[in-house]
Amino acid sequence: LARKWLRERLIVIDDIERKHENLSIDEILGFIDDAVQNLDCRVLLILNSDQLKDSDIWETFRERVIDQEIQLATTPDDAFTIASKLEPSPYEEPLRLAVDAMQLNNIRIIRKIIRAVTRLLQGREALSAAVLDRVVPSTALLSAIYYKGLGDGPDFDFVLSYGGPYEPAFAEAARRLDHPEEPLQDDPEAANRERWELLMSKLGIHSADEFELLVIHYLRSGLMDAAAVAKIVDRYVAEECKIEAGNRLHQFFEDSYWRPDFTRPQMLERARLLMQDVPLFSPRQVTQLHDHARDILGAPDQANEIIAACVTAFEERNANAEQRGDDSDPNPFGDELHPEIVRAIQEASARSQAPMTLLRVCRRIRERNGWGAREQALMRSVTAADYEAAIRSVTGDDLKLLLLQSMEIHKKPAVYQADFQSAADSFVQACRTIVAAEPDSRFGKLIKVVFRRADRIQDLQLPAEPAPLLPDRGEIQM
Repeated sequence: LARKWLRERLIVIDDIERKHENLSIDEILGFIDDAVQNLDCRVLLILNSDQLKDSDIWETFRERVIDQEIQLATTPDDAFTIASKLEPSPYEEPLRLAVDAMQLNNIRIIRKIIRAVTRLLQGREALSAAVLDRVVPSTALLSAIYYKGLGDGPDFDFVLSYGGPYEPAFAEAARRLDHPEEPLQDDPEAANRERWELLMSKLGIHSADEFELLVIHYLRSGLMDAAAVAKIVDRYVAEECKIEAGNRLHQFFEDSYWRPDFTRPQMLERARLLMQDVPLFSPRQVTQLHDHARDILGAPDQANEIIAACVTAFEERNANAEQRGDDSDPNPFGDELHPEIVRAIQEASARSQAPMTLLRVCRRIRERNGWGAREQALMRSVTAADYEAAIRSVTGDDLKLLLLQSMEIHKKPAVYQADFQSAADSFVQACRTIVAAEPDSRFGKLIKVVFRRADRIQDLQLPAEPAPLLPDRGEIQM
């Protein structure tokens, strides 16, 4: 009955490469041969022959069974055109360039890359070309790595540690030019690194920072810290001139290695012109420029001038860092820096270490959702008298922050107990003292409202009393 039903039909068989291992390719081709010869059928096969395990049998039978073969060779541009119609994005042009640089032709993976970039940059359609060139290529690459679109491409660690063409592989190649007598060794790891560095160069990725860490977190967890992404992108927008300076530095290194027609005096002049960009470079970039001028160009005096300019700019930029509320780490990845830069960072850090106070601790916990050794030391030593003095010394938003964050510490012992339990006890005792001393004042009533709203009024050990009228919740929330 089945053979009668199949007679003179068009049979379509798709995804043969995904067949069960117990179904051999010769059984499929035998069925096809029988259907064609005895049932007058026509058969259309759709498959990815590159992923077919029985490739030898396939090659044998295609000569006998296959009348006509059409190979689909989707180019990256074709694949992106299809994917972008399915996943429209305002960042189409930089995405297309990134997909072409990676030579991706898997439409499904390209759609996921477009989706990741669009979500991370949602609402930022007006970003300049310089900022887009900073964020889109690395997001596309990290997405391609995560979704297994590159095959033998780099991993996350390589991208995070990458620093451009002046990295070890290129420095080693330059060193070999001076020592041609050393035999070359077959080093697969070095070959992979050179290939990956070429990919990074094609994408225009010069280095990584906190943005790439956020992208990796998003890819792995599916959760996006929109506020953190916005903060970094806003910084890129504000520091667009810094991005452009980084591009000039990258081009300097590119030309230094790959343009032997540029003479040493020409490259020294290029390095001199980069001096005006030194205040815009990161400590890592300055260290690399210094080492390059000293070791590759043979200009130690100019290298020292670069470091001196960096130190001066760094000291000016960080003299009032704590007052600006900017205590970001100038070396977040712990790179090896020039000793003079390390000294400048340490001195700037020491200058910005203003005395820690209860208010400062509460503000840092609220803004950073964390704390360090200095905060721990103060909170472990604070007394009830210290807390009372602190509460009485502030007003307005500062008082609101101090009371509500302290209540948060008191309410969540599982989160804060190890470091701040004694401080929480001191806070409660200080509030008891204030309320006992002036129960009917606005100050005393405010503290009772805070404890009542937190469902901790019993901690004040007050006598039973009728509940007062309370302000709206918005008046006491952070």
